[in-house]
Amino acid sequence: MAGIVTVVGLRAGLAPVMKLRGAVLASRRERLEPFDPDMVQTEIKPLVLALNDYMQRIERQMASQRRFVSNAAHQLRTPLTLLATQASFAARETDADRRTEALQALTRSTRQLSRLAEQLLTLTRAEPGSRAPRAEHIDMAETARKVLEAHAEDALRRGIDLGLEADKGAVVVGDGTMLREMVVNLVDNALRYTPARAR
Repeated sequence: MAGIVTVVGLRAGLAPVMKLRGAVLASRRERLEPFDPDMVQTEIKPLVLALNDYMQRIERQMASQRRFVSNAAHQLRTPLTLLATQASFAARETDADRRTEALQALTRSTRQLSRLAEQLLTLTRAEPGSRAPRAEHIDMAETARKVLEAHAEDALRRGIDLGLEADKGAVVVGDGTMLREMVVNLVDNALRYTPARAR
């Protein structure tokens, strides 16, 4: 009799857990929708709430990945088509000067595509939850100087006077990678939209 009572009691006590287990196994949906906490007894509701919270975090990460894939596909499609066209044109060109010009254009497009890839990678790092936030001491004057050195050739080719006036000790606390990317974007846009022989 004691054994029968124990088995019946265990079955009754575990019924809500088995019900929750069945609901988890039956969930084959693409979206991770939360479970109803009222489907189990009061003692197990904290487990259901914790499970729902965990699924929400996973859903946010999945949404972040979907956004990145969508952005990457959209942003890369046009530059890749342009590269293929320029390469095909350069291969067919028989005039040496025009071939050189086409190859230079191809080189510029390759650099732009590389820059775009860097921006997309930075976008993934900027997504919430992708990594722990950093708090580094960054010398912004030194960061800007390095960025300008990297863009000097582009500025010279466009005839733009690219210089830097910065106080020493312009230190901020933040994410060094993201701050550098911010300066790169500013300089890149400035060079792209500034007329020739400007300052």
